[in-house]
Amino acid sequence: MSYNILVAVEHINERILDSFEEKGLGLELSYFSVPWHLGDDLKESIKKHKQLLQSFQQDKSLHGAFYGLNPTARDEMLLDVCRFRVQQSLDIASELEMDKIVFHANYIHSNKTGYKEIWTKKQIQFWTEFIPVIESRGISIFIENTREEHPSYIKGILDGLDHPQIKTCYDTGHSSCFTESKLHVTEWVEGYENQLGYIHLHSNDSLQDQHIAFHKGKQDFSGFFETVEALETLPHLIVEVKSRESYLESMIELERLGIINK
Repeated sequence: MSYNILVAVEHINERILDSFEEKGLGLELSYFSVPWHLGDDLKESIKKHKQLLQSFQQDKSLHGAFYGLNPTARDEMLLDVCRFRVQQSLDIASELEMDKIVFHANYIHSNKTGYKEIWTKKQIQFWTEFIPVIESRGISIFIENTREEHPSYIKGILDGLDHPQIKTCYDTGHSSCFTESKLHVTEWVEGYENQLGYIHLHSNDSLQDQHIAFHKGKQDFSGFFETVEALETLPHLIVEVKSRESYLESMIELERLGIINK
């Protein structure tokens, strides 16, 4: 088995795409995940990106909108905004001929008795609405962890949805800086098992979401790739860092570990 490696980028150009093409790397486009890129010039932005990507032959995915979105909101008007942004992201993915999209579950902690079960039920209800869309368009959704303390939170959503086109994205950095549990990376992989379809690979100082190279933060990645490779199917592996330096450091380390050539 060999890894399908993509690199997350917000702003793309021909130079970046040519470099990825030469290296056989795919692209996760994050440009349309933020609200300031979803304004009045959206149609023109989609057109521009479509032109840039028309000759790109490697794999492509999209990071969906996430800022301020809460799929379990009690206010129906807030849910409508969330539905609108999710549908909009799916439409953009279709326009750009992308068949993979990442969304955040956006867990908000509560000490209320039974909250986890309520949260899970409402997540299942929300994502079920989009199953006809992804089935008709051949798009797979990957639900990403942010502040969930344990893989059982998103696994519960996936168990309830029980759909082959909806799996999870394990964000390694988020499980370090946004949780109190600080579970080892292998515990997340083992917890998700074969529902794990996508990995955002990066790290941090366990305090802030820095998106630095995975081996440069405080997290211990010992046994991580061996645990991933024990799964029935290798998940997509996305290098999700903020700087060119961190990107180059990540690629050098992945090459040293033999991941790039597997």
